Amino acid sequence: MTPPKSRILRIAQLTDFHLRRKLPGSSFTPRRRSRLMPAILEAALAEVRAAKADFIAVTGDLVDVPGWLLSGDDYYPYPVKKTLIQAIADYRLIKRLLDATGIPYLAVPGNHDHLSSFYKVFPHGPWERDLHGLRILAFPDREHEAHHAQRLDAERLRWERALSDGDPRPQLHLAHYLITPEHNEGYPHNYLESASLLTANTESGKHALVLQGHFHPGSRPEKHGNMVYATAPTLCVAPHPWRLYTLAMKGERFTLQWKEIRTRFNSFGSAAAKKPRSLRDDLRGRRSTPKPVVFLDRDGVINTLPAYYSGPDQMKLIPGSAEAIRRLHGAGYAVVVVSNQSCVGAGYVTRDQLAAVFDRMNDRLAAEGGEAALPEASYFTLGAGERAVHPKWAERGDAKPSPALLEKARRELGLSRKANWMVGDRLTDLQAGAAAGCRNILVLTGHGSIDLGAVRNEPSLARVAVAKNLAAAVDLILGA
Repeated sequence: MTPPKSRILRIAQLTDFHLRRKLPGSSFTPRRRSRLMPAILEAALAEVRAAKADFIAVTGDLVDVPGWLLSGDDYYPYPVKKTLIQAIADYRLIKRLLDATGIPYLAVPGNHDHLSSFYKVFPHGPWERDLHGLRILAFPDREHEAHHAQRLDAERLRWERALSDGDPRPQLHLAHYLITPEHNEGYPHNYLESASLLTANTESGKHALVLQGHFHPGSRPEKHGNMVYATAPTLCVAPHPWRLYTLAMKGERFTLQWKEIRTRFNSFGSAAAKKPRSLRDDLRGRRSTPKPVVFLDRDGVINTLPAYYSGPDQMKLIPGSAEAIRRLHGAGYAVVVVSNQSCVGAGYVTRDQLAAVFDRMNDRLAAEGGEAALPEASYFTLGAGERAVHPKWAERGDAKPSPALLEKARRELGLSRKANWMVGDRLTDLQAGAAAGCRNILVLTGHGSIDLGAVRNEPSLARVAVAKNLAAAVDLILGA
């Protein structure tokens, strides 16, 4: 009997994009570079093609859909129809980039994907394919009670059949959620029944590579029985990695080699950067100089104060804010919002409602000034100290006047510590800026006129500049 010939297959795994382009704003977690993701994904897929991958596995969280839409929150008059159109447009963008590679692929949704929008662009199945003798099975499982994912109904029956039938082909399983290792600290990344899934997989004797997403740091491949479980790290966080798995298949068995590839992309880049130029530079492997940054408080600097205690319908920009941010980007600065949002801890709004306020801010900035009027990221604290309505919201250690938010933004976004500015309307804003080594400007909008006396009496801020509003503050920065 002639022994089976060996076959080599290369599987590229890209996961957790959290992309936004038509959707306003960015991920609630600022280190996820949602608005840079179209260019990052394009660069990564170019590298996938260069690696001669035979198949692309996309394991969930393609788009960062607003939490209020996913939860069905109807407390405020959210723009549901508009947001659905934007989400579908972002899925179509991802599909165009995947289709352009000419490489077969399968994408499963994650917990940040809006399922009906996802399935309008990525058809619901078929979830099983053959790739040169490799049996590919994708499982579009969902979260259920308390954010625990489960493999239910048709997906469970299909999985059980794949483990028990007589098909000798090695298998590739794709899912967003983890079977192993266990990572449920803070948020349940694993299936509710992960232990039983692992046991059944092992006892089946099947040879399979199981690719998972969801856990952003990723984990190295680990073997249980004849199955290897691997979780790629998220593409949306620097250094924007993806994985290439090389399977040497012989009969029903395979051996595995893998490597993690960092996408050559400039994550220091401004939201105002023109994609074609920056993408060409990044693909050539050029190193970029970290940008200086202007930190902006939000309420009373970019927008009027009522938005602090309410939902997105109260978000109104202070005139000139969009153009001011555009000018800073044009001068080579990164712009990062740093804001104390104790309104969550004090019980006025939820986290998702706060995120919707930031999205509305970005939507209005873009409407007035285009993509160049958007800040790179927004950093904020939620604790309310003694005003907290629950003990989990009491912590305020990172709130301004602490410089913690500013330092975190510098670290996560790779920003320069030189020529930094802080623009705020409160004493605490400027104290945080001074502690972080920034030059400070007090604006007289918001609480600025009220806090002016306290600022003048603070020895460390004796020489602070004062401006009528953000537009005037930018005049001072660019004049300096």
